[in-house]
Amino acid sequence: MNILDVVPKKAVFRQTGTPVEPELRPVWRIALIALILSLLSSGNKANAKKIQVLCSLISSSDKRQKYFSPTKDLFENFNVRFDPLVDRAIDLGIGGKIFELDASKSIKLTKKGLEFAKKIECDQEIFINEKGFILKFKKSFFTDDVIDRLVAGVRL
Repeated sequence: MNILDVVPKKAVFRQTGTPVEPELRPVWRIALIALILSLLSSGNKANAKKIQVLCSLISSSDKRQKYFSPTKDLFENFNVRFDPLVDRAIDLGIGGKIFELDASKSIKLTKKGLEFAKKIECDQEIFINEKGFILKFKKSFFTDDVIDRLVAGVRL
């Protein structure tokens, strides 16, 4: 008897959906990258390394809290995860004309992307913790040297 030849008398399919964490949604990452480019990057552009490091820092509430800690704990245990989902979000953002690549291969906000970022900045109900952290810094703070030190785990 082949199980594929037997027709079931009753088949029931139930969907037990579970919500997807916001951090796993591409739109969430695209919005976070737009905020980073708008609020933390000169000229509204940055290289992929800077975006990866800042996404790693900003998206983790634990890392955000430890960043201002007077102990060395964050820098000794700061693990920058070069997340393929961030790269995918950048690709989707480029496809959606939110971002573009400039001549030096930096990711840059388009006009549409800048409008998108401004809407996120003005909305008081989304990215509350992330915006609170981001707004503590000037655009010029996260230089290449600062990013390299974060990756290396060296105290600033």
